[in-house]
Amino acid sequence: MTDASALRTAILTSVPADPFQTTAPEPRFVYVPRTHVRALDPDNMLVVGARGTGKSFWWQALLSDAARATLQIPSMSRGKAGADPRQIWRAVLLAQFDSGVDSMDSWKDRVDWVANHPEAVAKLIRSYDDAADADDTRHLLLFDALDRTADEWTERRALLKGLLQLVLDLRSTKAIRAKVFVRPDMIQDPEVLAFVDSSKVVGSRIELTWPRHELYGLLWQYMGNAFQGAATFRRRHSGWKKDETGLFRMPDTLRTNEQVQRDVFAEIAGKAMGTNERRGLPFTWIPTHLADASSIVTPRSFLAALRTAADETNHDSELALDWRSIHSGVRRASEIRVIELGEDFPWTKPAMAALEGLNVPCSRKDLVSRWTANSVMERLDGLPTGDRNKNATLGQQGLLNDLVEVGVLEVRSDGRYNIPDVYRVGFGLKRRGGVRPVT
Repeated sequence: MTDASALRTAILTSVPADPFQTTAPEPRFVYVPRTHVRALDPDNMLVVGARGTGKSFWWQALLSDAARATLQIPSMSRGKAGADPRQIWRAVLLAQFDSGVDSMDSWKDRVDWVANHPEAVAKLIRSYDDAADADDTRHLLLFDALDRTADEWTERRALLKGLLQLVLDLRSTKAIRAKVFVRPDMIQDPEVLAFVDSSKVVGSRIELTWPRHELYGLLWQYMGNAFQGAATFRRRHSGWKKDETGLFRMPDTLRTNEQVQRDVFAEIAGKAMGTNERRGLPFTWIPTHLADASSIVTPRSFLAALRTAADETNHDSELALDWRSIHSGVRRASEIRVIELGEDFPWTKPAMAALEGLNVPCSRKDLVSRWTANSVMERLDGLPTGDRNKNATLGQQGLLNDLVEVGVLEVRSDGRYNIPDVYRVGFGLKRRGGVRPVT
């Protein structure tokens, strides 16, 4: 097996074929960006991240004994997590302990009991807190997928507000903490934070960001611990060390030095996105074309693009990834982002479907004329209340504003609108000289 083939195999046998991971991650592939270390600290209550940035991944990792053991975070201790809002969430909290609440027949019974017995609830929480503190342990409750707690945004907003109030209340305990993983748009509504001392919650928020060097660090983590081809990759770049769990850990230079990372990736994908370097350097080209209008690149998109590229590169290629297959990878990543966007913001589906075939950058008039011709505003009015865009009452201008806010549209200095490739390609729009759209 050639080195190129071995490196390609390392990607194919480590990066998940299904980008929507719903099970606990393999410990060998758990990579902690330095920007995420504080997000895993039990004392930090609020973790904010866009779709695909790792909220559910860290939720799963923190629940897994094996994955948690690899995190190397001093403040991390054992704990079990909970599920689904202020009295509802108290019932959820007590149901995690042997409190009697857990044995009640229904959630309605549990919530009713909690609402009617405030003194008993406070006593139970205090007793479990004292017991955990005496044992020098911590209980950490994790909350994720809060966008699915209700169909209507007004209900979801009330539930999230109640949860954040409970999380703040738990700060008075010694050994019980809660961590909430939430999308940025969910805490931008002023009503969510309209409670006393909400600034303490916001002040502790940690953003899940993925700088370019961390994205490549994640790739090295996969390749260096792959089921096949890992030894070839590690041999080409010295400094890897095997820890007591059997995990291979990369040298700091591979994590933090972008020039070193450029050189490493050039060995994998070459130095040009075409027949010459004028088309761009693969190392920078990939993240650039996977970024939304807010410059956010998610690890899910990044890994999906690279795995698709590895899968489509010819087996006899001199490179592990060739530039044509990287284009295919971006198309696949764009398809994924479009699916995610439609799930999070259903109103984007009719708005963007009407723009298929349009060339970007384009004028406001081009966008509005497409929406008018396809009766988009009428279709949006027909959506359930919870599925409509936030500024629906402002008509077409409201739709433009909302598409900018979620990172689909960007306004150029000349006033024209652009759509980043990570959405443009999947929605079927065109750009001169750009990646061919999905058809």
